[in-house]
Amino acid sequence: MLARLPRRVWLDWQVYMQFEPMDRDREAIRDARLIKVLLDLTRDTKKHPQSPYKLDELILRFGDSMPAGPTRKQTWQEQKQLLFGYAKEQAAAVTARKTQRERRRTRVPRTR
Repeated sequence: MLARLPRRVWLDWQVYMQFEPMDRDREAIRDARLIKVLLDLTRDTKKHPQSPYKLDELILRFGDSMPAGPTRKQTWQEQKQLLFGYAKEQAAAVTARKTQRERRRTRVPRTR
């Protein structure tokens, strides 16, 4: 694509990048804002009237900006709770699929 880009357009982009840099950190912040909006739209507002998500927690870190390590280690109880929650969601999804299949099988054909 760069080989087909006219010189004038390339120079315009270079000037634009000097005034509005789009480095990886800025892109990561923009992506984190988008993720935060999507998470806030799908959260239960009765349980969480305020957004439980902080922007700095949602920023994708890589390279030199990576934190040194996890701030705290999960307990086995937390891991168990996550695992059982995941299993419960998967079981509900399987049940829903079976119900849909059964409904399709028992559907009465249309008459004209």
